[in-house]
Amino acid sequence: MADKVNINEISGAFLLSRPTFTDPRGEFSELSRIDWDLPEFKQTNIVKSNALVARGLHYQAEVPQGKLVTCVSGSIVDFVLDLRPSSPTRGTLYHVRLKPNGQSIYVPEGCAHGYVTMEPAVVHYACTELYVGAWNRGYDMADLMRRNNIPYMSALQFSKQDEGWPKYDKNE
Repeated sequence: MADKVNINEISGAFLLSRPTFTDPRGEFSELSRIDWDLPEFKQTNIVKSNALVARGLHYQAEVPQGKLVTCVSGSIVDFVLDLRPSSPTRGTLYHVRLKPNGQSIYVPEGCAHGYVTMEPAVVHYACTELYVGAWNRGYDMADLMRRNNIPYMSALQFSKQDEGWPKYDKNE
């Protein structure tokens, strides 16, 4: 059985510690099960990135997506920004280091999500809604990292789209 630990900084977010089984051949870990009381996922994605790549912060405007994010190889620093107008944690930026150690993070619907690869990495995420490109939005992750005293690495590689997102303002 997997253990859920609520993340107090972001209402509705949690870390999921999954059992991992190891033997001389390697290891086995389940990503999700119906009896773990997780949301229903409609789409799964896998992304392979080089070291020092930043992806995000993204959210889907019309039909928000919840995401269960797992680092399959390498390591990442995962970011969640609460955008929900009625959330008590609105405007909070949370980050956690994920490795392929049986731990995932659940990003609730209505939150922006992104990550930075600390080394070459493969990331798997399951989404509660289908991705629609026309609804894709984002915020400037580098700016939020600086404002929240998270070490900003000038060597990070951003896509042109991610470099062009506006700065987040909680009061807008």
